[in-house]
Amino acid sequence: MDSEPLATDLSARIHDSQGTLAISDDPPMVLGDRTLLRQVFTNLLENALTYRKPGTPLHVSVTCENAEGAVIVCVADNGIGIAAEFHEKIFNIFQRLHSDDDYPGTGIGLATVKKCVELLDGQVWVESTMEEGSRFFVKLPQGRPVSRAEDHNHASIDG
Repeated sequence: MDSEPLATDLSARIHDSQGTLAISDDPPMVLGDRTLLRQVFTNLLENALTYRKPGTPLHVSVTCENAEGAVIVCVADNGIGIAAEFHEKIFNIFQRLHSDDDYPGTGIGLATVKKCVELLDGQVWVESTMEEGSRFFVKLPQGRPVSRAEDHNHASIDG
């Protein structure tokens, strides 16, 4: 999955929030469908944009690390945060923690992330502190380097 189109797609919203998006260089190869991967990271980045602290420039980073045959991608932000008692609940469909007036949404974004990650044989979880931000982790099977023409089931986080 190419991170450039993601950043481009969200650039106007990032600019409007006076925010920054930093994506780590040379992300590792993961095993998975590009469409599902794009959905996962689009939803996580859109959530970071939606649940930012008013009056505070948004800072989002996407980092990757290798971990025992897997890749762990972390999408971190300095947004409003999520209380610990809701860390599991937020991945259930139609579970919203805020009114639509405060933060627009449908309550399906993180449920979609969870389902996509499960279809990719991965795991997703969050670590968050109220008023400090959130870190969403996506653990995916690591792929072997292959050409795009060779295998559509392998994708890089950025290409």
